[in-house]
Amino acid sequence: MELKPEDLEDLMYDDVEVEFFDSEYEMLRELFSIILQYPILITFNGDNFDLPYIYHRALKLGFKKEEIPIILRRNEASIALGIHLDLYKFFNIRAIEVYAFGGKYRGGMDRTLDTIAHAVIGMSKLSRDKPVSQMSYVELINYNFRDAFLGLYLTTYDNNLVLRLIILMSRISKTPPDDLVRSQISAWIRNMLYYEHRRRGWLIPEKEDIVKVKGDVATKAIIKGKKYAGAIVLEPMPGIFPNVYVLDFASMYPSVIKRWNISYETVKCPSEKEQGNKPIPELPPHWVCNDRRGLTALIVGLLRDLRAYVYKKLAKTAQSELLRSYYNVVQSALKVFINASYGVLGG
Repeated sequence: MELKPEDLEDLMYDDVEVEFFDSEYEMLRELFSIILQYPILITFNGDNFDLPYIYHRALKLGFKKEEIPIILRRNEASIALGIHLDLYKFFNIRAIEVYAFGGKYRGGMDRTLDTIAHAVIGMSKLSRDKPVSQMSYVELINYNFRDAFLGLYLTTYDNNLVLRLIILMSRISKTPPDDLVRSQISAWIRNMLYYEHRRRGWLIPEKEDIVKVKGDVATKAIIKGKKYAGAIVLEPMPGIFPNVYVLDFASMYPSVIKRWNISYETVKCPSEKEQGNKPIPELPPHWVCNDRRGLTALIVGLLRDLRAYVYKKLAKTAQSELLRSYYNVVQSALKVFINASYGVLGG
C-alpha cells in the first residue's frame, strides 16, 4: 500500500505529522525513545493490552529486555522512567465515577474509551466498518490518532481537570499517582490513616488486634438482601400533600462521623464510662468514648469543613476564572474523600 501526498488531505487534523519507517524494529525503537522523554505516559487499558503487547512484540523482533522501557508486573505495566497512568482503571474507580463525575457514565458494564469519552467530554471514537487489515493508511492514521487524542483530552480538558484531580488526591491520600489510579478509595483512606499514625508515632493495629480488644465485629451485614443495620426508613403515606418542604443534610454521614467522634479507637473503647449506650436495637451493646478525638473523626471532619467552608465558597467567589477552576478541582477531590469515607467503616 502506498501513501500519496494528496491522501494526506484526508487527515482529520492539519497538525498531524506522519512518519514512515523501513521496519517495525526501527519504529519501536523510536517509540521507546519518545517514551523516555516524558515523565508521564497516559494510556487507556495500557496495563492489560497496549504495553504488554508492545513489550512481547519487541522481544520477538530482537530487542533485549534491558532495551525495552516497559516493566510488566502481575496486573500492571510501568515504565523505566516516569509514571504510567492507566485511565481505564481510574475511570472505573467507583468513587470517581459517582462523586467526581456525578454518575455521568454510571451503570454501564461496557466501560470502553468510546463510552467514557462520550459521557465525559462529548467525543467518541471513529467508527470502523472494516477490519484493520483492510483499512488504508489514512484511515489507520485517523483512527489511531483519535484514540490517542481522546486519551490525552480526557486528562487535559477543563484546564487539566482529571490530571489535577489525580495529583491532588495523591497528595491528600499520600498515595503515588500511579498507585492511586489502580486502587479503590478504601486503599487511599487507609494510606492516609497510616500516614497520620506514623506522624504521631502510633502503632498501626491489625484488624485481629482490634477485634481481640473490643470483642466480636458487630458491623457485618445482618439483614438479608441489604447491607448494614442502621437508620429506620419510614414508609410514605399514599396521597397528595401540599406545602411540602425538602430538608437536606449536607454531607450527612461525614458530619455524623465528626459530630459523634466515630473512629476505630473510640467505638467500643476499653473505657467503661460510656458503656450501656445501645442506640440500635438489632446490634450488640456498643458505645463511643469522648475522652479523646478519634483519628477518623478528626480527618473526615477536617476534610468536610475545608470543602464546605473554604474551597466550595472560593470556587464561586474567586476573582479569576483560573482560580475558580483550581478551587473547584480541590473541592471535587475533597468531595470524593468525604463521601466515600463512611463506606470504608463497614469493612
